[in-house]
Amino acid sequence: MIIRFREGTYGVLADISKAFLRIEVDEADRDFCRFLFFTNPDMQGVQVFCFKVVLFGATCSPYLLNQTIEHHLETYEHPLATKLKSAIYVDNLQLTYDHIHEITVERPQIEQILSHANMPLGQWTSNSSIEGFEHNGVRDYLGLRWDTEQDTLGVAMPNQFKEAFDQPLLFRTKRKILSLFSSLYDPAGFLAPITLRGKFFIQNLWKGKERWDTPLNRDSIQTLTTILNNYRNLDTLQFPRNAHSGSHHTLHAFYDASQRGFGGAAYTV
Repeated sequence: MIIRFREGTYGVLADISKAFLRIEVDEADRDFCRFLFFTNPDMQGVQVFCFKVVLFGATCSPYLLNQTIEHHLETYEHPLATKLKSAIYVDNLQLTYDHIHEITVERPQIEQILSHANMPLGQWTSNSSIEGFEHNGVRDYLGLRWDTEQDTLGVAMPNQFKEAFDQPLLFRTKRKILSLFSSLYDPAGFLAPITLRGKFFIQNLWKGKERWDTPLNRDSIQTLTTILNNYRNLDTLQFPRNAHSGSHHTLHAFYDASQRGFGGAAYTV
């Protein structure tokens, strides 16, 4: 989805409003969706209720939503229905265009298609200046951050790292370090040349058979501090969303192979 979103001059995002709550649970299955509710603030007296709609947070909820939308699009007779099947991830809609007029033509058609399934779209965002779209700010996009004004993608810095920069000794056990480095979400691998160092550090902790909650020695803490300094400004790095601008394209690959990471391969495409 992220690679596909890096095509086209203009990116467009929208969300299905309260998507899970728009799918009704069959009446025969509602007894499996029971929950308890206290009748007063003193937590005395209990009433039993059942969810009538798909609840947010259930393991099966994303699957049910996906199948509902897919069934609707497969049975809906419109040329755009097929396009939308590959443009929706959970309750997020993403599309890219090369011309602004394509956006103005397709948006009302898309809204109509999904409204027939009681799936209204909101929070329309684009890097274009079309009226009716948010286009001056930063929006969360599948765990990344999209600056619509600059049309760039970046990685959000978790609060754990902000705390670790100031007090690295709080993260001096294998358990804490694993949690710390796992909290950085970079599915596209934008930061791989840097974040690979943290993975190597964790690998060495395993090789050294460090116990989960035993504090690390002074040398390991010093190494951790050095690695954290390399992470300090990662959230300031921005990458162009549109990876196809201009007539000359190059593909840069960074990969982890053999005993250590190897990279620097570039191919003209």
